[in-house]
Amino acid sequence: MSGGKSEKRKSKYSRIIFFAWLILILTVNIALSNKSFHTNLSADNQADSKPDSVLLTPPDMIFIPESDIYFAPDSSIDRFFHSGYWYASYNSQWFRATYYNGPWSFLSVSALPDAISSVPKNYRELYSSSERISYREMKKRTNKQTDSNRPKELK
Repeated sequence: MSGGKSEKRKSKYSRIIFFAWLILILTVNIALSNKSFHTNLSADNQADSKPDSVLLTPPDMIFIPESDIYFAPDSSIDRFFHSGYWYASYNSQWFRATYYNGPWSFLSVSALPDAISSVPKNYRELYSSSERISYREMKKRTNKQTDSNRPKELK
């Protein structure tokens, strides 16, 4: 009889361990899916809406002629680089960041630089076939422009 009780205990512990692993796996899965939810923002949650900040690699850029503005042609939102800042339009609101992947801060339309607000609405149609440059190349070009505008003692 003691062998039967021992087998029942082993079976009981095996089930407990199985369910503990199952709960652990489900918890990790839920945690990862919640992270994904927060990075792929929903248009229904506009109070917390900011541009997606999870770009794993710097985007390719296209220069808009007769301006000092670059745009990210593969971005699903309007994402521009101008005078050392990133600008993005998301859910009819504007945001600004110092890095291509955020963090993003709300920007009122009145604070939007004229250069950005004067970009033609059809800029993608007009310039998408223009030369794409790497993020690194864009930074080199924009740093030269910035350096040429600085006083000598700050260069």
